[in-house]
Amino acid sequence: MVSVCMITYNHEKYIAEAIEGVLMQEVDFEVELIIADDASTDHTGEIIQSYIDSHPRGFWIKYTRHVVNKGMMGNFVWALEQCKGEYIALCEGDDYWDDRNKIKIQVAFLSENKHYSGCFHNVQILDGCDLKDDFITKNKVKKDVSSFWDVLLFGNFIHTCSFVYRKSSIINIPEYFSDLKVGDFFLFLECAKGGPIKMLDFMGGVYRYGVGSFSSESIQKIRTKFKKSLLVVSRNQRKGISRIILFLRVHQDNLYNSRRGNLKDEPNVTFFDLLSALSFIQISKAIIKAILRIETSKL
Repeated sequence: MVSVCMITYNHEKYIAEAIEGVLMQEVDFEVELIIADDASTDHTGEIIQSYIDSHPRGFWIKYTRHVVNKGMMGNFVWALEQCKGEYIALCEGDDYWDDRNKIKIQVAFLSENKHYSGCFHNVQILDGCDLKDDFITKNKVKKDVSSFWDVLLFGNFIHTCSFVYRKSSIINIPEYFSDLKVGDFFLFLECAKGGPIKMLDFMGGVYRYGVGSFSSESIQKIRTKFKKSLLVVSRNQRKGISRIILFLRVHQDNLYNSRRGNLKDEPNVTFFDLLSALSFIQISKAIIKAILRIETSKL
């Protein structure tokens, strides 16, 4: 029923908690835990093997350690391709779940609401030794149902460890995913093409702040990687409007005009609907930057 996709690399300090969060789930359906170890050089593999050998639910785990490092996105795509479940849940090896009913709640929602492609929930942030309210990712949409256009315009407001989606929403992982520098947001975007995404009102997981290869980098490096990925995805979009918006986002972080309110939840958003939600000033700046290739500070 559910495949849990867990990528890991040198997570010996964290992998046990990540695995336990999955194996503790109270479910009445089959679960497989796909762990893809990207050639870790520490004791991550030994810890994983100990759970396979000794935990009562160790048989849930399907563990692979790559001989050659694939890189984060290469490993992520490979792991997703191994998932056989009707639903796929995400949890990287340095995050963890802390609600025993997390999967049950999310699968129940998706089972009862066939038109939704995925769902997510609130998370807490583990900053050092302190658990804090989410100060990283805010739901800028300000509503609990997000369309493809909401995700496209607002950017990433979903934590990876909170996301469960219907596998049928993404029949095949796009080939260009392996060329991305970051993957979670673009997976959410691809998923949203198959239907809206629902935010469920419960706290189900914990994101470790500053320990992952991505979160520990400087803000400037993160933005650079994200914008490079935006360019790759924009070139591979069939819809002209979405290609334009992704390209504009490379040159302007925030295109949304908050004074205009949210986009409609209708399945066929028109070009004029998008214009009503976009800021004319921000679009103008983005176009100028794209043409003249000048920095924001010079505008």
